[in-house]
Amino acid sequence: MQLIKDRKFKGELTTLLEQESGIESKLESVLSLFAIKKHLSFFDPLKAKGFMVSDLLCCLILMPFQGASNIFKLSQLKVTDVKKDALYTAKNNEYIDWRQLLFLMAHRFSTLIDSRSSLQKSGITALIVDDSPIRKTGKRMEKVSMIHDHVTNSFILGFKLLVLGFWDGGSFTPINFSIHREKGSKLKKATDAYKQSVRAVQKAKTNLSKAEQILHRKQAAVDKHKATAVINPTRTILNRLINATNAEERARQKVTSCKKLLTDKEAQQEKSKEERDRISKTSPSYGLKRKEKEKQFKKKRMTDSCGGKRAKEANLSKMEMFITMLKQAVKKGFVPDYILTDTWFFCKELLLTVNDMSAKGVKLLSMAKMGNTTYTLVSNRKTYNIHALLKKMIREVKYNRKLKAHYIKIPVVYADTRMNLFLVKFGQNGTWRLLVTNDLDMNFTKAMEVYQLRWSIEVFFKECKQYLNLGGSLSSDFDAQIADTTLSMIQYIMLAFFKRMNYQQSFGEIFKDISDEMIESTLAETIWELFIEVMVALAEVINADAMEMQIQAMRKPEAMRMVKSLIFHKRELKSAA
Repeated sequence: MQLIKDRKFKGELTTLLEQESGIESKLESVLSLFAIKKHLSFFDPLKAKGFMVSDLLCCLILMPFQGASNIFKLSQLKVTDVKKDALYTAKNNEYIDWRQLLFLMAHRFSTLIDSRSSLQKSGITALIVDDSPIRKTGKRMEKVSMIHDHVTNSFILGFKLLVLGFWDGGSFTPINFSIHREKGSKLKKATDAYKQSVRAVQKAKTNLSKAEQILHRKQAAVDKHKATAVINPTRTILNRLINATNAEERARQKVTSCKKLLTDKEAQQEKSKEERDRISKTSPSYGLKRKEKEKQFKKKRMTDSCGGKRAKEANLSKMEMFITMLKQAVKKGFVPDYILTDTWFFCKELLLTVNDMSAKGVKLLSMAKMGNTTYTLVSNRKTYNIHALLKKMIREVKYNRKLKAHYIKIPVVYADTRMNLFLVKFGQNGTWRLLVTNDLDMNFTKAMEVYQLRWSIEVFFKECKQYLNLGGSLSSDFDAQIADTTLSMIQYIMLAFFKRMNYQQSFGEIFKDISDEMIESTLAETIWELFIEVMVALAEVINADAMEMQIQAMRKPEAMRMVKSLIFHKRELKSAA
């Protein structure tokens, strides 16, 4: 296949194109190595508009390498006989297993790397998870909703993309993903509060009914003792009458108390209902009004089809999908040294899942919330939350000169699992962060060096959105959203192999052009140390948190460019000295 020279594909690949001659033959050789047509042949039983599905998928995967950013432009270039309607039909096909296709390409990448000793890396391997907002503009898109963007701390229309990727020591490759919508926390809380008030009213009614039954029995007992006392007014019978009368009075007071409680609960229920109705107008379900949801694109799918299963996933929690994808990845052969997650994903369920994989050598390294979760201190077997632990262990703080960070190592037990906590703070103005691991042999420096591998997924999001149209699908069909996301990830995998085969570098644009030695070393420690040093220094000047600055620098290109220039300047000064 002859690639078009006047391509509009930009970014890191463009830099390489400008530097190298014969780039087209190199790229063609990479495409042939992936043997796309051969590996997609099992989709051929699903035909679309008279074309084999393998042919259609080949066209879609190779589209950006042919100079086309979308199907319409591909049809204008006339580089293939495949009609655009057939390509649209393929993307909307609910029976194409896009998840299996992504696994297939990720496995092909691993096979190609393993068969070439010059491309193999001996570093740490990791499964890395993170989510990213996908902005959309059309409210009629299927399953689109208002979502919270944690970067801008605002709500936008779109999806949340959850990605699980594998770091093999040299490259990050996406292996699985799911697309989610968000129902909205305000309305959920208000609805839950109303449901709770309804249950409280029902419970109050039940208690009142029981109290009235008891009162009825007590009244009957009093009437019986009165009748007996008239006939035979002995002291014993009169005492029984007095006791029965007292019991009746207590039962009557109980009924009065239950009636008051019921009145209060009914008032609370009415108030909760009004609050729910108010929030449903200001912050409706999925952030969309009822009429807006009714106008959304709808498609009937078979519940057991691939598209049907994906559509159900959109309503599941990201944590539930992460656990499922994690198990699938290990089952498919992507067994890592570590599972790396950020604060949001750490929980007891994740830890127990990783413990089940311990026989395969899998460990967990994650940031955790500085919240009210309790841990059992190994030294005295007492339970503390992290704030109490920080207060108790503050005298144990140590300083790491290499990373310019203060840290405290705390041995604890959590969920019946022996773990180590690392409380870490960069600079004087930084805030304490919590890093947790069940690798008991890991020291603080290694923990930070391994955890920074998680940045590779930030690079993936940045490059895929900027150069491979990740999240740029305009289709209203949710199946097409899944298809376009998968295609972007497959293209990223192929380019990752291209860079690794031809340039021996794969960490992405973060350290590009900083130094020549990055071509030889994926994670040059000297560069990483300079990065930490620059970020801590900047944080001290502007009175900010260094770790938060690192995260923002990864997500904002202009910030990353400034940091890179400072790193280069710092390195030149050190060399001159």
